Amino acid sequence: MDKKVVYYLVAGVALILVVWLIIAMTTQKPELGPDVEAPVDKAPQSEGAVNREIAEKLNLAEGQLPLRVTMDDNQQSALLTPGKNITLMLGADYDWTVSTSNEMVLAPRSVDADDARVQGVYQVVGEGRAVLSAQGVCKAGAACDQPTLSFVFNVDGVISENFSIEELTQ
Repeated sequence: MDKKVVYYLVAGVALILVVWLIIAMTTQKPELGPDVEAPVDKAPQSEGAVNREIAEKLNLAEGQLPLRVTMDDNQQSALLTPGKNITLMLGADYDWTVSTSNEMVLAPRSVDADDARVQGVYQVVGEGRAVLSAQGVCKAGAACDQPTLSFVFNVDGVISENFSIEELTQ
């Protein structure tokens, strides 16, 4: 065999190996160090777990979870003492505009909920009546039963020893 042919053959094999190595390196997933975790697509947390996270962000004591208010509570009322927090969780399918009728009774809290199902966190700050209301418009691409929704929740801020714990936390 001619030397030229051998050189061309060796060069061709080397070229094939270099191309294969480049392809292997570009398609390989990067290795993560011991302190770096791979991103995981986690399932959505339960509403209770989200509410516990909010309680942690508010630095609430154990057993002082905010009252979780959902669409199931539409048109309902609650007797609550000042200091009680409410997590409003109306879902992620609608763009919600939320308001409270009396911030002297029910005031918004500044809490980053990190969950699209949470429309806000509120705290009872005084005696009296407040209405927590929300208007929702179905988001583009969401599977909504209705194009718009309305929500109303009545809060009576009470300072009284005439109510049992069960009545105050309904």
